Amino acid sequence: MPSFRDGTANLLGLTSPGVYVDQILPTAFIAGLPTNVEAMIGVGSWGPVNAVTAFSDPTSCPYGPPQNRLYDIAKHVSVACQQGSVINFRGVRVTDGTDVAATGMVVGTGGGTFTAKYTGTLGNQITITFQPTAAIGAYACIVNFPGRTPERFDNIGGTGAAFWQNLATAINVGTSQRGPSNYVVFTASTMTAAPTVNTALALTGGTDGATTITSSVLLGQQATLPRTGMYALAGLRADASGYPDTFQLCDCTDTSIWNAMLSFAIQNAMMAVVTLPSGGSISSAVASRVSVAIDDPSIKIIAGDWPTVYVPGLGSILASPATVYQGLVGNLSPEQSPINKALIAVSATQTSQTGVLTSDAEESIAQTGGIDFIGRSSALNQDFFSFMTGRNASSNTAANGDEYTRLTNSIIRGLEGAATRSIVGRLQSVRPDDPTRLQAAAVLNSYFADLANPDFGSGGYGQIDNWAVTCDLTNNTPSTIARGFLFAFCAVRYLATVRFFVIKLAGGNNVTVSVQNTAPTISTSLQLAA
Repeated sequence: MPSFRDGTANLLGLTSPGVYVDQILPTAFIAGLPTNVEAMIGVGSWGPVNAVTAFSDPTSCPYGPPQNRLYDIAKHVSVACQQGSVINFRGVRVTDGTDVAATGMVVGTGGGTFTAKYTGTLGNQITITFQPTAAIGAYACIVNFPGRTPERFDNIGGTGAAFWQNLATAINVGTSQRGPSNYVVFTASTMTAAPTVNTALALTGGTDGATTITSSVLLGQQATLPRTGMYALAGLRADASGYPDTFQLCDCTDTSIWNAMLSFAIQNAMMAVVTLPSGGSISSAVASRVSVAIDDPSIKIIAGDWPTVYVPGLGSILASPATVYQGLVGNLSPEQSPINKALIAVSATQTSQTGVLTSDAEESIAQTGGIDFIGRSSALNQDFFSFMTGRNASSNTAANGDEYTRLTNSIIRGLEGAATRSIVGRLQSVRPDDPTRLQAAAVLNSYFADLANPDFGSGGYGQIDNWAVTCDLTNNTPSTIARGFLFAFCAVRYLATVRFFVIKLAGGNNVTVSVQNTAPTISTSLQLAA
């Protein structure tokens, strides 16, 4: 007798006696999603344009070696990775429209042409070499790209123009031994001459298109497809596992686009990270925020006191504080504040190099003005640079910590997953013990229980403090049920960041001191209320 999934067969319509197995699948659970995905929009010397590319470190960055130039993604990746090695990047390369792919024409009148797969100066390093093979009348084509594995297309046969057509098929489509080239494409001609062997053909003429980059190019457009610049990230919403936690437009200090970035961040549960031109003060950063009317936790504004960061291959360079911030939070769990976290490889800031220390008054302006900055911190007998306020750009005192934004967005991305989407389309009744509501509540409670579990957090804490889920007839009425709604109310209490450690000291020769001879018991567990 047949088996079937629960709900796919009309059991009242069975006519033949026998055993039928109604398979009830287990309840799906909401899985935790990465919060170390950081997005960068900028220029490169290689790679697709206006397309999102995933990579994990400088060696896998597809945009070429880092260059100490404005908007260079590879440079920003190298800076960010100084803060730790667990970041997962999403890059979007943009150009000013003048980018050109390197090319090389096979010797001979009307010869075929090799063209780099992507535009950019890195393509000028590609060389093509032909070699004879053991097969009579056949050749191997080797595509060399310094720093990458050479590609070899073996035993390309044929005479005259047929050889070049066969070569085009091998390069562009692949062979039975390997796939198409990742470095070049080949356009065949009608030439009949055999290839010249053991002579390298160098591709030339590739350009980056990075000369006249503007904030509008980095921002891009979303009105038509394909989306460009920042808006190319919108397509990631369907894949929550790869959705960015933060994003920045590399080296962009144009305040006029902050509201567009904020709107995009809110719609897509991300945090926009922006900074001011190098050399700017905390007061000018606050003034810029006020002038463009920014007041929201989904944007992080960092003052223009840029740090000096050591980057392998580039040495000590002046780097955007937005990039240092992405590197730090890409290595921090979302409930953690960036306050008092040591910044690795940061040796100075523009103000510290002049011997000027940030005053308490200036730090107070930053704290109340929704601005962060890099300054000297001191903890555990160490002297290091760190972010000093951990504030986002919201004036809401219950939501103006970076940890609020990052944890809230992380929870949102989790709640948008397949487990909750599976509830849509199910049946719902007005019975108090409705199975769909019970299951929805169970899915949510299981998710928040994981977030509160110290095993998934640090220091004896989970990622949240406590929670409560309501999904019953108290917030679902017969009227709303009839109209297809299912409401679940989730109250989640976050852990609090210690910002003010107040030590009250009573000192004097007439102070009474009570001495405790028994050492106190230190508990390392957190007991949550049921």
